[in-house]
Amino acid sequence: IRKIFVPEYYRSVFGNIDLSVSFKSINIEYVRASGIINRRGTFRLYLYYDSLYHGSSMMAQFTYGNRNFLFDDPGEFYDDAVNSMLLPGEMKYDVLRAGTFDNTSADFIVKSSPDYAIITTASGRKKPGSEIFRESLDHIGIKVYSPNETGAVIFETDGVVTEKVDW
Repeated sequence: IRKIFVPEYYRSVFGNIDLSVSFKSINIEYVRASGIINRRGTFRLYLYYDSLYHGSSMMAQFTYGNRNFLFDDPGEFYDDAVNSMLLPGEMKYDVLRAGTFDNTSADFIVKSSPDYAIITTASGRKKPGSEIFRESLDHIGIKVYSPNETGAVIFETDGVVTEKVDW
């Protein structure tokens, strides 16, 4: 790893002397606002963050060809509300990595409209109603996977077709 992108929120944490030794050879770029990395390449990485909201969570969208993967892991329900606001409208996502049922709202999942959602449970506990929530997502055509139950969830794309890899 040559570079990592971290929300501005964590600048003081990464400034800690003990921690900075671990990251000595890695370029840390603090994200203050949303932006695009590799604008003209075959793949693009979009970072969604606004330091004005002082949130601890940042979304990332990886686009390859016409396929979109959204990575969102809100630390708190507040972060989910901010990320929902920053989510581009009219965008279709193949895969959503959404963190936990505890901090990801139904509104965010429906708004992102993924074909697949990868959602875990925090510390092995389940939010009341999470099975009903999962069944509801399945009912509207969103296939839900949980690494807590199945292990790693891997997808493969050529930029045109995205498929889950059975391993």
